[in-house]
Amino acid sequence: MNLLKSLKEGFEHILKLDDPPHKVALGFAIGIFSGFTPFLGFHLILAVVLAWFFRVRIRVAALGTLVYNPWTIPFIYGGNLVVGNKLVGSASPVTLNYILNFANDFGEALFALNLKAFKLLFYDFLIIAKPFAVGTVVLGFLSSFISYLIIFVVLKNIKNKKTGP
Repeated sequence: MNLLKSLKEGFEHILKLDDPPHKVALGFAIGIFSGFTPFLGFHLILAVVLAWFFRVRIRVAALGTLVYNPWTIPFIYGGNLVVGNKLVGSASPVTLNYILNFANDFGEALFALNLKAFKLLFYDFLIIAKPFAVGTVVLGFLSSFISYLIIFVVLKNIKNKKTGP
């Protein structure tokens, strides 16, 4: 229950900011985009760096990263891979079975400390990385753009109501 209360307080904080709607929406979109990246555990750091670079509120970008959690990440990463695989083309061998075999082979190589197997797995990883990266960029930008539009329109309407007659 504390998580829901924190999220609610975070969104109330966004609504009360004096920043222009564009800057607030951009900050939230940055947090959304960073959650789509494969840098699990570093989403917040990436959001902070990007927020600083674009000169938007770090707190708003951090709130955007909270959309990603252990329950949503498998769907997000799966979606990244599926979309990327479709965009890379039918020549891509990446399937769920391929990924499961890769994970199994990686575990065996790690357990046996087999450096030759690690080298071969690195090439397999590159096969997975290309469609995943393409899907990450496409879905990340799409989700960021949609969240930007939603936050921008909501904040613009709220500010118009406050300054209206």
